[in-house]
Amino acid sequence: MAVPDSVSLRNLSGTYTMNKTLSGDADPVLKMQGMGWLVRQGVKYSAITLVIKEYTDENGIVHIDIDQTSTGGFKNDEPRQFDWEWHEKDDPIFGKVKGRGKWTNVSELQEPFLKDGWDPKWLQEADGEVLFSEVDSVGAKGEQWHADQVWGFEIIDGGKRYVQSAVFLLT
Repeated sequence: MAVPDSVSLRNLSGTYTMNKTLSGDADPVLKMQGMGWLVRQGVKYSAITLVIKEYTDENGIVHIDIDQTSTGGFKNDEPRQFDWEWHEKDDPIFGKVKGRGKWTNVSELQEPFLKDGWDPKWLQEADGEVLFSEVDSVGAKGEQWHADQVWGFEIIDGGKRYVQSAVFLLT
């Protein structure tokens, strides 16, 4: 999603539209996560809008709440806390999941795919920090899976883009 230079990981609040022509094919991952064919087709052929609200609570913990809506009527919310504690959610689409997140330096990431491609200018301004999260399925819907995600910015087609890179594994 294209973003102005003023947007950073410390201030992601806003409304974004996913650019599917620049994104990878989500169908295999959604299938692995137990999403049915008909719903996957709806996701594939509809526009997805993300409304992101980022804030810090009274304990200094960063929260990023993402409300996703598609033109096909698919809605989902992703409340995230970046305190490196596990938080469970009973997700209506993916079943029961648990996740945790933290700020980390890109040099500390283990997966090469998650280290590469970040905008060097932005990464330098952010002192090398990215948002890292892990999500595990813990319910019985679909295969059991684990995802490592990194959030940051890349320069794509000459513009700064908000990007979530992820690696999914069956567990």
